Parts: sequence; structure tokens; C-alpha cells
Amino acid sequence: MKKFVMGAIVGASLSLGASVLASNFPEVSFFPVKYIFNSVEKQLPEEYASLNYNGHAYVPIRFIAENTKMNIGYDDNAKEIIVNYGENGQPAAPVQLSEQVQPVASARLPYQALRGTFTYGNVVVTKEGSNSRVSFQLDNDIPDNEIGGNLTLYDSKANPLGNAVINHTFKAGISTYETVIPGDATNYKYVALGIGKSGGALLDRTTHPSTAEIENNAIKIIESKKVPANKIANLGDKILNVSRIISSMKLTDKEAAELVDNITSN
Repeated sequence: MKKFVMGAIVGASLSLGASVLASNFPEVSFFPVKYIFNSVEKQLPEEYASLNYNGHAYVPIRFIAENTKMNIGYDDNAKEIIVNYGENGQPAAPVQLSEQVQPVASARLPYQALRGTFTYGNVVVTKEGSNSRVSFQLDNDIPDNEIGGNLTLYDSKANPLGNAVINHTFKAGISTYETVIPGDATNYKYVALGIGKSGGALLDRTTHPSTAEIENNAIKIIESKKVPANKIANLGDKILNVSRIISSMKLTDKEAAELVDNITSN
């Protein structure tokens, strides 16, 4: 029991005294869970365990740290668990770009917000009763920037599952935004972030394109990914959704083809 408790709370290579375990740790139960890092499942080593206490999950911090590029240590004299991340006091880029849909060397986060210069990523959607809790990270260069918009979540066929409305003042750098939306959106595959307000003011739309112009522009975006004309014609009312996803997530030609095939196949 001592081995598993240490693994679940502070990591197996950190050593806590037996008296601490005996006096401070309540009864807990083990439960099987999967660990997903940036959409990649990682197996929990045998020396670690996940615990359930009073409805809360307690996870092995060393395992989490090793898979999120953090550095962890335990000071037995001071009884301190120390977590270091980033360089020179700056937060580390919270994802490995190689695990994103499309690596972008010049961006700290992999996706591009529509109608804005912001990048975003690390989208996490979890079930909460009959609702879904949505969180993501936004990279913002303007201090105390009041931003408005919405994050739309889509399934594998570009059907919208829900919109996370954003109306928040973000600090400069990478910040996490979290909200709850109605319904179950946990089976999402694609996202698109649209920004309509920055600096507390609505973004200026100097031109007002017609519906035909909007659709023609969407078709050009899809065509740029070498999608055949006959498949584009079969997208129907999904054309705008597909173009939004391609633009926002920077899909490769192969990924765009997969999306279109999912929609047009029987």
C-alpha cells in the first residue's frame, strides 16, 4: 500500500516516511482510468496508481510531469514538492507541436483564431452532468485584452456540437479559458475559434460580402487543399464549416481530405 500511495500522490521516486503515510493519509480506493495527453493515450506504469477519495481523483504527479515536460522534485527536509516549468521564469509552451494537427514552428500554440492574430490550442472537453466543460489556451500579446468570440466544436463530419462563448479579459501570454456549455460535446474532433472583439471593441469589418462571396471564398479554401470539385459539390451546407475548420486548425491536404471523405462517404 505504501508504494502505491506514494506513486499516486507525489511520484514513485519520491520517498515519504511511513509515519506520514500512517497519520495523514485517509482511506482511498483504486480505480482504472486512461491518461490522454494532447489526444495521445499514455499507459500508466505499474509502479503508479490512480486513487479515488471522496469523489476526487488523485493522480501520480511525477507521471503527469514527465508527460507535460515539467520537472519535479521532493525536498524531504522542507517537506516540499517542487515543480519547475519553462525557462527564465516564462511559462513553457504547453504542448509538443509534433503532436498537434499541423506543426507550426513560429507559433506557440498550433491553431489560428479566425479574424484575429491570436493562436490557441490544448482544447479539453469533459462531461459534467448533462453539460460539457470546455477549456482551451489562448496566446495573447496584449496586456489585459478584453476578447470576445466563440469556440465551435465539431464532430468528424463537421456537424457543430456546441459553442463556447468567450467574453473575458486575458493577460498577456498563454492563458487558460474555461466555460460550460449545454449538451455532450466530448466526441468532438475539430474546433474553430472566431474572434469578434479585441481590446474591448468590436473588430472592424470594412466590407460586407454577400452570401455568394462568402461561399466562393470557402470553396477556394477547400480547393487549396487539393480536394476534387465533385467532392466539394457534395459537401452541401457543410462547405462553410469545412472551410472554417481547415483555416482555423491549419489542416494539411491529407487531413482536409479525411474530413471531406467523412462527410461525403455513405
